[in-house]
Amino acid sequence: MKWREARFMSTASANRVVPSKSALVEIRHWLEAFAECVRAVDYDRARDMFADNVVGFGTFATMVVGRDRLIDGQWRNIWGCTRGFKFLLDAAHIETSAAGDMAFVAAPWISQGRDTTGKWFDRPGRSTLVLR
Repeated sequence: MKWREARFMSTASANRVVPSKSALVEIRHWLEAFAECVRAVDYDRARDMFADNVVGFGTFATMVVGRDRLIDGQWRNIWGCTRGFKFLLDAAHIETSAAGDMAFVAAPWISQGRDTTGKWFDRPGRSTLVLR
């Protein structure tokens, strides 16, 4: 099985490139805009940033398909008890497809969450995104 994984990774790597400066700016802008939505608990604005058939998961949602299921199953359970959410852009790994129509982003983020007693605690995390 390992030879298939190595072959797949090798083939995939050949089709990815370091993004152009303009693509990198656009992707970072998207990440910052999404982080603003989280901080503002703005589901409507964030909804427009995702495809109807998005696949996502998180602390509450094991795996969901569709924007409304992502919003109801994950975002509504987390965003209201989150503060200071931001992507660590300098630590993000960003690549684009050779055609430039798709991007892969692996980015850590920081925030604080609130426990059941109302006390705030540091809640770092990470995300993997495919943007098109």
